[in-house]
Amino acid sequence: MAKVRIIPAKKIITNNRNNPHSTKRRVAGYARVSTDSDEQFTSYEAQIEYYTEFIKSRPDWEFIKVYTDEGVSGTSTNRREGFKQMINDALLGEIDLIVTKSVSRFARNTVDSLTTIRMLKEKNVECYFEKENIWTFDGKGELLITIMSSIAQEESRSISENTTWGKRKQAKDGKVSVPYSNFLGYDKGPDGNMVVNEEQAELVRLIYALFLQGKSPNGIAEILTEKNIPSPGRGKQWVSSCIKSILQNEKYIGDALLQKSFTVDFLTHRQKVNEGEVPQYYVEDHHEPIVSKEMFALVQTEMKRRDGMPGRRNRRRMLSGRILCAQCGSWFGEKKWHPNSKYQKVVWQCNGKYDKAHSQCTSGNLIEQDVQRMFVIAVNRLLKDSSSILETQKLVYDTVFDTAGLERERTALIADMSVTAELMERMSSGQPSSRSNGYTHTQEYQALQIRYEQAEKRKEELDNTIQDKVAKKALATSFFDNLKKQNSQVVRFDEDLWSGLVDHLKVHSPNDVRFIFRDGSEIKVDLSEEEKKRPPLTEKQMTEISGLRRDGMSYAKIGEKLNLPRGQVRSFCLSRTSKNEAAVQEDGEHVLCKTCGKELEHTPGFRKKIFCSDGCRQDWWNRYAKFKAGEGRATNKVTCQNCGETFVTYGTNRKYCSRKCYSEHRGQEGDSRD
Repeated sequence: MAKVRIIPAKKIITNNRNNPHSTKRRVAGYARVSTDSDEQFTSYEAQIEYYTEFIKSRPDWEFIKVYTDEGVSGTSTNRREGFKQMINDALLGEIDLIVTKSVSRFARNTVDSLTTIRMLKEKNVECYFEKENIWTFDGKGELLITIMSSIAQEESRSISENTTWGKRKQAKDGKVSVPYSNFLGYDKGPDGNMVVNEEQAELVRLIYALFLQGKSPNGIAEILTEKNIPSPGRGKQWVSSCIKSILQNEKYIGDALLQKSFTVDFLTHRQKVNEGEVPQYYVEDHHEPIVSKEMFALVQTEMKRRDGMPGRRNRRRMLSGRILCAQCGSWFGEKKWHPNSKYQKVVWQCNGKYDKAHSQCTSGNLIEQDVQRMFVIAVNRLLKDSSSILETQKLVYDTVFDTAGLERERTALIADMSVTAELMERMSSGQPSSRSNGYTHTQEYQALQIRYEQAEKRKEELDNTIQDKVAKKALATSFFDNLKKQNSQVVRFDEDLWSGLVDHLKVHSPNDVRFIFRDGSEIKVDLSEEEKKRPPLTEKQMTEISGLRRDGMSYAKIGEKLNLPRGQVRSFCLSRTSKNEAAVQEDGEHVLCKTCGKELEHTPGFRKKIFCSDGCRQDWWNRYAKFKAGEGRATNKVTCQNCGETFVTYGTNRKYCSRKCYSEHRGQEGDSRD
C-alpha cells in the first residue's frame, strides 16, 4: 500500500522580496474626505492622526505611511492621487497591509472596490476595513465587501440625488452659485452675493471693447497673453474659448441663467449641456452689472454676424477680416512680396484669387497706406452730410429702435409660461388639475406641453428681435457719437475712428473700393480720380521731399509724414531724377546730383562727381539695379594704346583692345586672344 506523507504549508505573512521571512507586516493607512468644508477637514485630520497612532501601537506592524485624498469623491478613482499612489506602492511590494476606516472610505463604486482588492490579493496585499471588521484574506471577505460596496454605492446615489434636489431648489429660488476662483470680474461679498472686482471688471470691459473694435476672440487672446495678463484660471496663456465664454456670459449684465448643465451619472460625475432635459431659470437684475445690456446685445449680434461670414478669421491686424472681394466673395489676406529682403513689401490680396473656383477674380491688390488714404476721403465725404444724418437720428430712435410693444408682449408670454409650467409640474407630481375639461391626464399634459413650447418659441423670436434692435441702437449710437466728435475734416488716418465707423470694405477693383459704414451707408472711392483732383506740390513740399529722400526715407514714409500720396511722392522723385540726369554740361561735367538734385561742387584735379554723397550714390544704384546685373551698364569709349582703335569698355581701366595689342606693345611675342 502506498504511503502518503504530509508536507505542511509555509505561511508567508509578507510579500517583502528583500526579507520574505520577516515577522513584521508593513502597514499603510488610507484617509479620505469628499469635501473641503471645515467639518470634513476636522474629520480628515482626525483620521490621519488616528491611523498613525493605531498602526504604530501594534508591535507586529511596521508603519509605512498614511495616504490621503482631501475633497475628492470616492465614486471614482480618476482624481484620487493619494489612492492611486498607495495602490502603486502596494503592487511594487512596499506594503503588506492597508488599513482604512470603512469600505465607503476605500471606494463608493462596487466595481472599483472589487477590481482593486482582487488586484491586491494577487500581490499578496491584504486590506482591513475597521468599521465592518472585514479582512480581505478571509474567505467571506469578498462577499462582505461586495455587499458593503453596493450599500456605499447606493448611499452615494442617495447623496447625489439629495444634492441635485437642493441645487435645483436653489435655482428655482433664484440663488446664484459662482466659482469665484475661476470667474473674472466678481468676488464673493460678506453676505455671499456677487461683488464687482473693479480691477478685473476693467479687463472684462477691455475684452468687450476690443471685440467691438473688430478683434477676433483669438486675436484678443493673443493680445492679453502678450501683455502678461493672467487668465481667469491664473494661467499665463489665454485661449479663444475663454474669451468667447466671457463675451457670451449673461452674468456680466447683472443676470444669471441657472442650470446650464446637469450631472448625468453620479459615479462618473459626467456633465451634459442642458438642452431642455431639466428646467432652467433666468434671474434678472440679480447683481451689479459690469457691461451695459446694449453693449452685451451688440456683442451677441456681432458674433452671430461674424459666424455667418466664412473666411473671416483672426482679426488681429487693422485690416484683417475687413476687406471683402466683391467679385468672388472671399476675404482679403495679408501677403508679403520679396520676404526677408530689403525689398519686402506687404500687400492685401483676395484669398480666392488663385483658387480654381475663382480663377476669374481680378480684384487686384491693395496697399495699407492707400486704404488709409481712401478712408480719409470717404470719412470727409460722410462728414459733409453729417448734419442731415444727425437730424434723422431722433426719428430713427423713435421708430426703428422702439421695443416697448415687444417688451409688453414678452412680459405677457413669460407670465403665461410660468402658469403653464406650474400646471405641468402639478400634473407630473400626480396632483389633479383644477382646469380639467374632459381630457385624459395624458392628453391634458400634452396640450399644456404644446402650449408651453409655442409660447417658448414666440418668446425666443421676441428675444432675438429685441436683442437685434437694442444692438442696432447701440451700434447707431456709437456711430453718431463718433460723428459728433469729429467737428472738422479728417487730415490723417485715425485707427479709433476707423474702428468706430467702418464695418468693412468691398473691393470691385483697385479703382472701385466701397466703404460700408456701421450705419449701413456706402461710399465709393476711386483713388485714381482723387489723384487727379489733388493740387500740385508747393515749393516747400518739394524741398521737404528732396531732403527726406536724401536721408534715405522711402516714398511711403515720406507720404505718411507729409500727408501726401505715395504715388505723388514717387512721381516727383523720379521726374526730378530725370531732370538731374539731363543737367550735364557739354564737357561731361554734372551740375546737379543725379539723385537729389543738389548742386555739385567739383574739386580741381579730382574725378568729376555725379552724386553729392555716398547715400545718394547707393540710392541711385538701388533704383537702377539693372546696371549691376549687366543690362545697360555704364560704359566708356577708350582708345587702344597700341593700334589707336577706339573700343567700348565697362570702366576706364582697360588700355588695349585685345591681347595681341597688349603683347605687341609690351614687346612680347605670343598668341593673342580677344
